[in-house]
Amino acid sequence: MAGPSSSSASAGTPRRHPHTLAPRIQIPEEDECPVCHRELPSRSLANFESLREAHINDCIAAHSRYGSGGSGSASASSPGGPDMLPPRPPRRTGMFPYTATEKDCVDSAECSICLEEFEVGVAMARLECLCRFHRACINAWWERHPGRCPIHQHDGFGY
Repeated sequence: MAGPSSSSASAGTPRRHPHTLAPRIQIPEEDECPVCHRELPSRSLANFESLREAHINDCIAAHSRYGSGGSGSASASSPGGPDMLPPRPPRRTGMFPYTATEKDCVDSAECSICLEEFEVGVAMARLECLCRFHRACINAWWERHPGRCPIHQHDGFGY
């Protein structure tokens, strides 16, 4: 009988480890840049509002240059060059895949891409903006428009 009790005691300890293995700190939404999703300058700084505004304006300008480059030739001719652009960070969220339940099918709810009604048991995906689509539909959409919501038109840099 000592075997099961010792294994249950040791089983309780490893359960705490996944909680300490967080790969990235959680940034409060109000402290996160809506463009690059990095942490904004600290609110403890005297001029934090102007620093935050400058950060966001810089990100918007970089995003505008980044998006207009196409093959990179336009970016190379810009004053800062392509090396001045911030690297695109990976999205923290994006698509949450799940299987449709009865709640997804009320009031003739439909996929905005294919315009077919949702059905129980069908593979679906919810985006961070809370829009829902058939998983196959949004995957096909993302082939041409990576990370972009068909409804809100937000992309990998935010809204």
